[in-house]
Amino acid sequence: MSEGMFGKGFWIAMAVSFAIIIAWDHFFLKDIREAEQLNNSKSVVSSPSTDSSVNIKNASNGNLLLRDQALKTNQRVSFNNGSINGSISLKGARIDDVSLTHYKESVDKNSKNVQLFDLKDTQNAYFFETGWLTSQNIILPNQNTIWNTNKKTLSVDSPVILSWTNPQGILFTKEISIDDSYVITVEDKIINKTAQAIDITPYAFILRYNDPKVEDLFISHEGFVGYLGKSLERIDYKDTLAKNYEFNSKGGFAGFTDKYWLASLLLDPEQQANVRFLSFKDSSGVNNYQADYKGSNLKVEPSRTIANKSHIFVGPKEYKVLDHYNDTYKLNKFEDTIDFGWFFFFTKPMIQFLLWLYSLLGYFGSAIILFTIIIRAIILPIAYKSYISMAKLRVLQPKMKELKELYGSDMKKYNSELMGLYKKEQVNPLSGCLPLLLQIPIFFSIYKVIFISIEMRQAPFWGWIHDMSAMDPTNIFTLFGMIPWEAPSFLHIGIWPILMGITMFIQQKLSMTQQMDSMQQRVMNIMPVVLIVVLAAFPAGLVIYWTWSNIISIGQQFIINAKVNKLIPNYKK
Repeated sequence: MSEGMFGKGFWIAMAVSFAIIIAWDHFFLKDIREAEQLNNSKSVVSSPSTDSSVNIKNASNGNLLLRDQALKTNQRVSFNNGSINGSISLKGARIDDVSLTHYKESVDKNSKNVQLFDLKDTQNAYFFETGWLTSQNIILPNQNTIWNTNKKTLSVDSPVILSWTNPQGILFTKEISIDDSYVITVEDKIINKTAQAIDITPYAFILRYNDPKVEDLFISHEGFVGYLGKSLERIDYKDTLAKNYEFNSKGGFAGFTDKYWLASLLLDPEQQANVRFLSFKDSSGVNNYQADYKGSNLKVEPSRTIANKSHIFVGPKEYKVLDHYNDTYKLNKFEDTIDFGWFFFFTKPMIQFLLWLYSLLGYFGSAIILFTIIIRAIILPIAYKSYISMAKLRVLQPKMKELKELYGSDMKKYNSELMGLYKKEQVNPLSGCLPLLLQIPIFFSIYKVIFISIEMRQAPFWGWIHDMSAMDPTNIFTLFGMIPWEAPSFLHIGIWPILMGITMFIQQKLSMTQQMDSMQQRVMNIMPVVLIVVLAAFPAGLVIYWTWSNIISIGQQFIINAKVNKLIPNYKK
């Protein structure tokens, strides 16, 4: 490269800066999130207040139970639709037991299914409730209400109906249905058998007890999420400790997003709702987080019935599933609960394309390799032009040196003559930047896709990689498992990061770096070692992509270098 605007020092600075950014993201932020792991507590939450303040909050009401103990305290209605399974508590009519049939906690074949919702009286309480609010002197069902049921099992084709009659003769029912995927619907009804009209307001909420454990990385949002009004809202848990967030929305959704999982209220596009994201402390001082909505005020005349439907999505953030529900319930941007990030215009189509390749090949490892080949093929024409331009610049080095000697004291004249030389020889000094400028957003988009996509979670690659979203499990410091030693995390360097470093070193040697001085050469030689250490803790899928990208680049460089030698005879490798 010329000694002008984008010289070799620029490329070295870019490479070093890139490595620093990656290291800062993974190591420094990792230390912060580990330091902020939240305490465990021994209190629980209860159902919302039904007083005239319409304050949908909860309070502590006892000691924690083990999950097995909590399951035995109340009668339950079970369900299993093939995607989710669990049970509904007849006390309070809470949906507080949901596990994901197709997702395990780990790659261990004996691992338990992911438990998304958990019982109210447990340490990880996470549940969904619906109900009514009124300012009238009417007894409403509450957290201690024992509901009657018409059956013990809920299925896709057969809803369950819960019922309860208050002392005033008003009948309350809940018809709970489930689809064949991840949406549960509760239709609340009031049958007014009195002579008095009832003013009533429907509500629904999702409550999360205690501070959830989050990775706390800027690359992926975990916390409150919703499309409310006309915008997508992402609010961190800690933000609600300072204030509550309130929205008026017609349609949309509101709930909690984890890295891979989502629990969200699906709002009626025809009804106005008041939505809140809030936190509060229970009587034991433990933080609780709640996403709720309150519908429009309704009036139930004597001998009349009124109903309100609430839908909740509780499941994995699979792109195709979210896209399906987005259309079905007219939600707006439901698939954007997957945090596509700043480069969403790359990341979003990338996920779609990878899923399409996966549908063709049936294996994510193959999809990643084919994807890498396609990306490199797309970049090849730009890379080829870049190499030609860089080679021409090297041919022009003597003339550029002459201009420097002639006009070095007059930078304006020097730059004018230099631009004239570029124009005469048809050389673009910025063309060498294009491959890098293209690959930076592509790299971060690939990182994002592998990091956030549940489709990559526990997806195997060939050999020893059983989860491309996790780091390479092998370690050179234990001789790849031959030495029974638990090495510190900073000494964990697997086979794939080493392969990546080797291919990067070969790629550098094939690049046109012979004009670098000794200091520049040493910096470039150490870069593969730096990136081996930095990328060792990154998802294996990202390292595999980079390694295959390097291998393909090496092949491309052999071809390009041969063509450059023919096109530019004065260029010497």
